[in-house]
Amino acid sequence: PYDDLAGIAAQNGLPADVRRYRELADRATPVDRRPAWYATGWNLLDAIATRRWNDVVTGGKSFAEVSKCHACGPYSAALAHDRLGQSDSAIAVFERTIDAPTIVPWSDYDARYYPTALFRLGQLHQAKGNRTKALDYFTRFTALWKDADADLQPMVKEAKRFIAELTAER
Repeated sequence: PYDDLAGIAAQNGLPADVRRYRELADRATPVDRRPAWYATGWNLLDAIATRRWNDVVTGGKSFAEVSKCHACGPYSAALAHDRLGQSDSAIAVFERTIDAPTIVPWSDYDARYYPTALFRLGQLHQAKGNRTKALDYFTRFTALWKDADADLQPMVKEAKRFIAELTAER
C-alpha cells in the first residue's frame, strides 16, 4: 500500500519518503493500470510533505474531482487552510467534508479523518467564540471515540475538558 505509506510520510513532513514510495508504486503499477486519481494523488501527497499549503488547497480540490472521493482531498484542503491561518475557510471546508458522502470503496476517510475533523472543528469554533457549534463537534467526537484505544483517550479527555469549559461558560 505505497500510497498509504506515503500518506503517513506526507503527514510527517518526509518528502523524500513520499517520493521513494511513488517510485516503488510507479514500478509496481503499469501505466495502463493506474487509476484516474494516480498522478493527482501523488502530487497532493508531495505538496503535503513539503508543506506547500496553497498547492494542497488546489490539489485537494483536484483530487476530489478525479477520485470521486468528496471527502479525501477536501480534508487535506481544510487542513491547509488551517495551516495558512484561514480559519473561516478551514471551517467551511471541514464542515462540507464531514457531511460529504464517501462513495469510493478504497477510501478509509471515515476511520482516518472524520474524527480529527470533528475535533478540529470544535477547536476552531471554540476559538471563534461559537460555543454551540464547538459543543456540538466536541460532543460528536467524544461519542464517536468513547471506546477508542487507550493511546487515543488523551484526545477524548481533552475534548471532554473543552466540553466542560464551554458548558461552564453558559
